[in-house]
Amino acid sequence: MKKRTSIREQLSAAAGPAAAAVDVPVCASAREFLTRHARVKVGSRYLPYVLDNLRPALQLATDLLDDIIAKRRPDCRIKIKGGAQWGKTVWATNIMSYLLGVRFLGVGYYLPDIELVQGVVDSKFRPDVVDQIPWFAKLLRIGSTINESGKAVQRKGAIMATDGEHVALGYFLGTNRVPTTYTHDVQIVDERDDINERNEKFLDGRLTSSDLRLRIDIGTARYDAAGMDAEFEDSTQHVAVLDCPGCGAEISPEDEWPGICRVQMGGACSASDPALTLAGDFKVRSGMKADPNAGATVAVHKPGNRYYFACPHCGSALDRDAVRYQARRPEMAAMGKYGIEVSQIATPAIGLMQIVAAWTDAVRDADKMVAFRCDRWARPRSQAQGLSAGVIERSRALQPYAMTAAPAPGATAPRFAGLDTGDKLWLCVREIESAARKRISWAEQLSPSTARIRVPELFTTLGLSCLFIDIGNERQLARDLVMILNGIMTASAVSEDQCAGRITWNKDLLWDGEKKEWRGLKAAAVEFSGKPGSGIVHEIRRTQEGLAYPVIRANRDETVQRVVDEFLCYDDGLVHVVDGKLRTEPIMLMPDNGPGCNAIVPILEKHLLSGSRKVRNRDNTLSFIDGVENHLLLANAYSGLAEAVLGGAGKAPHQKFVFDRVERNDGSEKWGGI
Repeated sequence: MKKRTSIREQLSAAAGPAAAAVDVPVCASAREFLTRHARVKVGSRYLPYVLDNLRPALQLATDLLDDIIAKRRPDCRIKIKGGAQWGKTVWATNIMSYLLGVRFLGVGYYLPDIELVQGVVDSKFRPDVVDQIPWFAKLLRIGSTINESGKAVQRKGAIMATDGEHVALGYFLGTNRVPTTYTHDVQIVDERDDINERNEKFLDGRLTSSDLRLRIDIGTARYDAAGMDAEFEDSTQHVAVLDCPGCGAEISPEDEWPGICRVQMGGACSASDPALTLAGDFKVRSGMKADPNAGATVAVHKPGNRYYFACPHCGSALDRDAVRYQARRPEMAAMGKYGIEVSQIATPAIGLMQIVAAWTDAVRDADKMVAFRCDRWARPRSQAQGLSAGVIERSRALQPYAMTAAPAPGATAPRFAGLDTGDKLWLCVREIESAARKRISWAEQLSPSTARIRVPELFTTLGLSCLFIDIGNERQLARDLVMILNGIMTASAVSEDQCAGRITWNKDLLWDGEKKEWRGLKAAAVEFSGKPGSGIVHEIRRTQEGLAYPVIRANRDETVQRVVDEFLCYDDGLVHVVDGKLRTEPIMLMPDNGPGCNAIVPILEKHLLSGSRKVRNRDNTLSFIDGVENHLLLANAYSGLAEAVLGGAGKAPHQKFVFDRVERNDGSEKWGGI
C-alpha cells in the first residue's frame, strides 16, 4: 500500500535539499522583525522601518498579530479600516514576509484582480521587501509552488520559503474569480472594498485545514456601513483618542473634525483661537460647545499658518503625537474580532497643513469631499452610495414602530409587496399611509420549494393588494405564482386580435389593449429589460403550456432609484417634491431595530445599504451595483413598482384570497386562483 504523506512532507519533498542551509535570525515577534529587518523607501533611499508614535495604529495591529500567533488563537480577524497613504501595503507585505520566513506559515495575499497582483509583486514585494532583507531572499523561490501530486511547479504570484528544514507556501492572488485549490494559515485581504463580494465569501474556506485560520482585512473604506466600514462595525472598533490635559476628556479627532482643528493667532496656543468650520474657514467659538459655524470669519487657510488640535470642551491644546487607541466595543475581543480605524487626521506622521488644505478644497467640490472622507477622514460618504447609516436611522427615528405581519384591525392603508427570486426568496412589504408617508411593514426570507403554498398564504395574512415578482432567476416559479394569484387563463382564449381590445380576466382583472395596461392586478412578473427612460411597459406573455400571464417591464436602475429616493430629502443635497411641496422629511419609514426586534430588520438594513451603492460603467454612467447582498432592496423596488402601477389605489387589507387546485395540460396539478 502506498504510504500517505502529509502536506508538510509534500512541501519538504518538493522544495528539495537546500543548496546551503539558511540561518533565519531569531525573531520573537512581528514587532521585532519589522524594527530589526524591514526597511522603508524614503525618496531614493531605504531606511529602517520604525514603529513609533507617528503611526500608532500600526503598533496596535502588530501587537494584536503577535498576541494571536503567540497564543495560537484560532479564527481571529484583524480589520484595519483606513484612509490612504498611511503605510498599509508596506506593513502588510512585511507581515507576510515575517509569517512566511520566520513562522513558516502558509499565507494568501488577496487583491481585487490579477493586474494589482502583478503590480504589488513587481513594484512592492520584490524591491521593497525581498531585495532589502538578504537572508529572507535566500529562503525564497518566487514563482514556485507544488501541485496536488506534491511536485514543484511554476505559478505566477506563488512563493515557496524554505530554510532546508521548514517549508511554507505563499500566494499573491486576484479575486476576479472564485479562489480554489489554495490552503492558508493566514489570509491578508487588501483593498477590501474593491474585492468581488460574491467571490470574497469563498475565501474563508481556504483556511479550513489550518489550526490558526487568521484573516486580516485591510483597505480604504469607500462606502458607509458597507464593505470595509461594515467589517469595522463588527469588531472591537479601536479608534484614535487624545487625552485633554485641561479637563481630562477623551477626544476622538475623527468625531470632532473639523472643529477640533485651530489656527494659532498669537505667539502661543489660546482657547480663543478660531476653529475650522464646515465651510472651510476659521471662526471664534462663542462657547466651547457652541456651533463653530456661527459668527464672522477670523482667518482662512494659507501656507505658513500653524494648525493644532484643541479640546472642544475647554480649549486646551492637545498633543497630536500622543495618540492612543481605545476600543468602543471591547466585548468583541472575546470573539476574536479586532478592528482599527486609521485616518490621516489622527496620524501624527501626516502634517495638519496638507489636511487643512485638502479640507478647504473639499468644501467647494463635492467630488473632492468624497475623496477627503475616504482618504483622509476614514469616514466614507460616497456620491455613488444612495443610502447611508445616518439616512436609515433618520427614517427609523421619525416614527418608531415594530415590524408586524398582519395589518392592525380596521386598517385601511393598502399594502404592496415585492418578491426577489433566486436560491432563496426575499419578500418585502410596504404600507401606504399617504403619498408622503409609507413604511416597510414586513420582510421575510422564503424557500422556493414551499413558495407555491406559502406565498398565497402570506398574500392573505399580510393583507396585500398586489405582489410583483422577479422573473429573472426563477421563471417557472414566478409565472406559477402570478397565475395562482390572478387566476389562470389559457393563451388560446387570448388571441393577438383580442390583445388589441379589452379582456376581462376575472371580476377584478382587466387588460386594456388600447391603452396597453393592466387594471386590477393581484400579481405580475417583473422583467428588468427596459432601457433608461422607457418607462413602465405592460405586456401579456404566453407559456409553452398554453397559459397567459401579465408581465411588467421596466428599467432596473430607475426602479431601484425610485425606492432609494423615498429615504432621501432636501438635506441630502437633492431636491425632492411631493404633492408640489419641497420634502424635508423622508417618505419611507424603517422599523425599530432595538432589543426584541424581528431578526430580519438588521438584514433589511444591510441589504438597503449594500445595494444602494453605484458603480461606474465603461461609458462613464453610474448603475446600481449587482452581485452583492441586495435582495431586500430589490424586493422593496418590486413593491414600489407595484404601487406605481396601481397608482397607490390598492384595496384595504383583510380581503380573503381563495385558491384551489387545477390541472395542467399534462395532467399534473398546480395551484390556481378562483
